[in-house]
Amino acid sequence: MAVQTPSSSNKNLVNFTLKLPPRQLEYLESLAPALGATSQQSVLREIMEQFQSWFRLPVYQREALQKDMAARKAHIFQYIQELLARHYEELREAASAPSRRGSPARPIPEETEAMEAFAIRVSPMLLAYADQLKAPLKVSTTAEVIREAVDQLAGWFQLPRYQAERLQKEMAARGLHIIEYVQETLARRYEALADVGAGERGRHR
Repeated sequence: MAVQTPSSSNKNLVNFTLKLPPRQLEYLESLAPALGATSQQSVLREIMEQFQSWFRLPVYQREALQKDMAARKAHIFQYIQELLARHYEELREAASAPSRRGSPARPIPEETEAMEAFAIRVSPMLLAYADQLKAPLKVSTTAEVIREAVDQLAGWFQLPRYQAERLQKEMAARGLHIIEYVQETLARRYEALADVGAGERGRHR
């Protein structure tokens, strides 16, 4: 069970304990160099902050994307998945490559994974954000939300493997890491929405 207690060293942070499977701990470790992080805790905190802040986009861009997401009746993981899939299609069309089907990017464990206790200090705001996602994700605990956030990044938002691999190649070629890549994908969507809005305003003049 997750336990929250006031941090003795910083009143603005709380201690939060959850359980993570080894594969998620390994993924957090793998992201540390790219993020300049010194611990798995720092990586997990950064992941949650990225989702909360819509990957550090300016507020006006974030608000436009939130409206677009609400209109699509999606939650943030579904929304990013859709944008990444759309970007894959753009890359495929640019390369004139035939579409093909593949298996999911994220392997589904055949057996229940052993879980390890993981303690992290986070802000109440981050925990509140995770709590807001419980209903859309249809889960009952904050820990489940956090695990899902890590799984979404690690599994490229559950895109089919062939799509994920193509996007990973582009990401590597551009020297980006996953968080930068998602940020750019969201920014491109904002620009597309802004272009549509500008076109509609021009027609009504």
